Amino acid sequence: MPAQIVGAVLHGNRPDLPPAERLPGLNSTGQAGLPSYLDLMHSCWAQEAAERPDFEAIVVELRGQLEAAGGMQGGPSGLHSMPSVCSAPSGMPSTPSASIP
Repeated sequence: MPAQIVGAVLHGNRPDLPPAERLPGLNSTGQAGLPSYLDLMHSCWAQEAAERPDFEAIVVELRGQLEAAGGMQGGPSGLHSMPSVCSAPSGMPSTPSASIP
């Protein structure tokens, strides 16, 4: 089974997403940012590594989406710690030297 999954991904296949109304945890206000979130997710699935956003670009995009949704002002406290999530461990470079194909 894992070999089949790897083969499918290498041939450009990606999972199908359910319609927005079937996604868990969404309400009428949560769907406003869904298209930009899905666009970001699809860009991360690009077949060519050079076409995928790096982690810094992903964080910038997610911060923008969060701010647009009003999440940076009084949202759950865990959301305020995003910068620490993408910090490199001590002694590690902040950007990888090689991309994952």
